[in-house]
Amino acid sequence: MKTIHYTLGLLLIGCLAMSFRSTNWVSTTAEAPGSAVTVNGYAVVGDAVMINSRGRLAVVEGDPRSANRKAVPFRLLLKRQAMVIQRWPETSEQTNYSMQLDDVWPVAQPGDQLLIEPVGQANKQLIRLIKVQTINWLPLLRSGDGC
Repeated sequence: MKTIHYTLGLLLIGCLAMSFRSTNWVSTTAEAPGSAVTVNGYAVVGDAVMINSRGRLAVVEGDPRSANRKAVPFRLLLKRQAMVIQRWPETSEQTNYSMQLDDVWPVAQPGDQLLIEPVGQANKQLIRLIKVQTINWLPLLRSGDGC
């Protein structure tokens, strides 16, 4: 009986460790010296984000960690199969300087894309497309014979 408890405990710890490793999608160093999409002040690394990640999304010019960074206004679009599902803000006349990711997740599904579109002609090169992903637990639950 103790063996089962230890095995389940180790499996749980392994699953938690994998999920923490998979959700590390921000860098603790300045990856983009010119401009960056940031979450809680850290530059976003790669082109994917884990669904239900927490933080404040922003676009900045300059080093995201320096005091000299400049906030860039942006719009966020949630796309599903090349169709826009939701916009933040909802009208094209408004812009965001930052927004909580918690506002996005009730509408998002794995496989969707977040289009971060900076406002202004000078900022068009900053457009980023980030894929929404989730952790796939099924490979961990398969039996040893591959079924």
